[in-house]
Amino acid sequence: MAARAGWGGYESYTAVMVCGRYTTAGGKFLVATEQGTVVSCNRKAKNPADRSGMSYEGHSGPVYACQRSPFMPKFFLTIGDWTWRLWNEELRAPVITSKYHMSYMTDTCWSPARPGVFMTTKMDGTLDDPNPNP
Repeated sequence: MAARAGWGGYESYTAVMVCGRYTTAGGKFLVATEQGTVVSCNRKAKNPADRSGMSYEGHSGPVYACQRSPFMPKFFLTIGDWTWRLWNEELRAPVITSKYHMSYMTDTCWSPARPGVFMTTKMDGTLDDPNPNP
């Protein structure tokens, strides 16, 4: 990610957005990049400096999916490289990181009915349930 002088004295970065996830709760949305970073943004911020919030770095390659929990919006999942990661938006490091899988991870989805339950998919076509309690 190359830093350069931005408009109005703010520092800006050159990055390619891979995926974005918008929620209606307060105008917050997530932006994932090819560099493995996820940025929390707020569409309804009062000044430009508050529009991009915390950045979360953890993946060694592109982040292909990011999903907020429908029951606990402070938690979100990311899929990138060979792992999935569970984040809390108040912490800079992941809460849980999966083991490295043999096949590339491609997507994730939260259960619409059960809090804390999610599924992941991999490049080899498998659908995984990484939850410890079925």
